[in-house]
Amino acid sequence: MKKIIIFLLAVLLAIMSCSKSSEKLLVIYSYHPEYEWCQQEKTGIDDVFKDKNVIIESFYMDTKRKTNKTWEKNVTNGALQKIDSFKPDLVIVCDDNACRLVATQFIDKRLPFVFTGINENPKVYGMPAKNITGVVERKLIHGTIDLLKKLIPSVKTIAIITDNSSTSQATVGRFTQENFPVELYEVHKTNAYDDWKKYVRKIQTEVEALGIYLYFTLEEADSEESVPDAHVLKWTLENNTLPTFSFEDFSVKNGVLCGETQSGFEQGKEAALMAKEILSGATPSNLPVRMPKKGTLMINKKTADKLEIVIPEDLKQKAKIIH
Repeated sequence: MKKIIIFLLAVLLAIMSCSKSSEKLLVIYSYHPEYEWCQQEKTGIDDVFKDKNVIIESFYMDTKRKTNKTWEKNVTNGALQKIDSFKPDLVIVCDDNACRLVATQFIDKRLPFVFTGINENPKVYGMPAKNITGVVERKLIHGTIDLLKKLIPSVKTIAIITDNSSTSQATVGRFTQENFPVELYEVHKTNAYDDWKKYVRKIQTEVEALGIYLYFTLEEADSEESVPDAHVLKWTLENNTLPTFSFEDFSVKNGVLCGETQSGFEQGKEAALMAKEILSGATPSNLPVRMPKKGTLMINKKTADKLEIVIPEDLKQKAKIIH
């Protein structure tokens, strides 16, 4: 009889253990699985939960390669259906489009959300809310320009080129002359690939450095599919003679000269840490919105060599050198 009781207790404990492992996390990404920023976010999230009994599923909205309103409507419905069928205990929304299209429909409802990678002021989306908090992404302007000037002290005038995506619009609205320690000639936004190429050629003689921000929603004439980002960056670097800078680590890795960058890994990790607190009983409204204040100094050595720039010894110690 005693053995039977012990056996039944063991079974009961096993059942209770299984019930504790049933927490489910849904991660909704604004973009596509191959996009490096999404991969970094996913790695950061997975890193936090690698030893936890949490079931994680992903949904990709693919709103960089597909930008028309019909796709937005259909993929938003797909995300809502995923929430309804998966029944997660918490949802992480990565970047502005997932936040804007999905999380806003759950403001002040029971299901908790954590946003991350948000370029817009969260208040524009009605957040934070009693069930929603998260992490914002802010471009590290001064660190990037300081790094550029340490590499090329003569730089006094810059321009920035970017696509005209919702992410860019949310960010470049905060790009003003007051934010830059050099003269900001202009910020050129476009979703037309022909216009992008025309501007890159035109700006060569008008400034001393070119900022390359985002380049994911550029389209050829009469097309609704974005030109592959790798193709855009390759063309830009091949047809540009100016020193370049960026706020994105993937751009420096792929040929832009330098930048103080934030990574998707840190954004994903910070959001996952907040999600972990909420799953452990914390109330989202009691967790203030977070913002990483420091990034990684990055220099692309091949590009520096091409421009005949010698990287100072102190920067070799402080910066991540991409070979």
